[in-house]
Amino acid sequence: MAPPGFPSASHDGRLDKESDTFTFDNLRAIQHIEEKAQEAMLVLKLNTEVLEQLRLHYDEVAKHADFPQDVKDECKANLHRFNKGIVGVEKDMHMLRSRTETLLHLLANRKNLLSGILQHRSSKASEFYAKESRESAARMEIMTVKMQDLAMKTKQETVSMRVITTVTLFFLPATFIATFMSTDILKFQDGEQDLQMQGLRLYLMIALPATALTFVAWYFIYYFARREARSNDRSEAIGEA
Repeated sequence: MAPPGFPSASHDGRLDKESDTFTFDNLRAIQHIEEKAQEAMLVLKLNTEVLEQLRLHYDEVAKHADFPQDVKDECKANLHRFNKGIVGVEKDMHMLRSRTETLLHLLANRKNLLSGILQHRSSKASEFYAKESRESAARMEIMTVKMQDLAMKTKQETVSMRVITTVTLFFLPATFIATFMSTDILKFQDGEQDLQMQGLRLYLMIALPATALTFVAWYFIYYFARREARSNDRSEAIGEA
């Protein structure tokens, strides 16, 4: 059974689906198990030394010259069983130490493997984000070039519109006066001036609504053109995203 947070293997030898996701929690779990195994290794070592010292102590007591012979004869069988039991426990301790050492080696190998996987994944993620950054920078460069071209074209069109507006304003008063004086509203005959008020009223009744209608038509054309431009900008932004 695998420790919590660590991927486990299925019955057919393959990792489960969740094993495809390695995180730092897995590395921390391995580190925790390794620390516990090292603590167990230290306890086993200390217990083995205590048992060995205890066995040697009773051996020295039994072999001491001042130890009574009758007591030695009575306790000989018990001391033999005691030493045999301690030796058996020492063997079990040595076996557990061997298993713990093997577990520590396996944990070290798994930790190195997991560290390598995480480092490889981190390097791949760094490469991916670096590639995305380069592509984003390239797109920004292309957009900058397009914006420069658009700004240049806008500047040229602005200059052209200024020229057209200047020329129009220059000829507009003269055109208006020439058109007004060519009508029958204002007549010059035999040195006398004749102003037709009824014709002037008719002229204003037609000219002023026509002018207003022209401004209204210009406003609607400008409004729809601006909305279409905004829609195109949103489409381009979504396409680039």
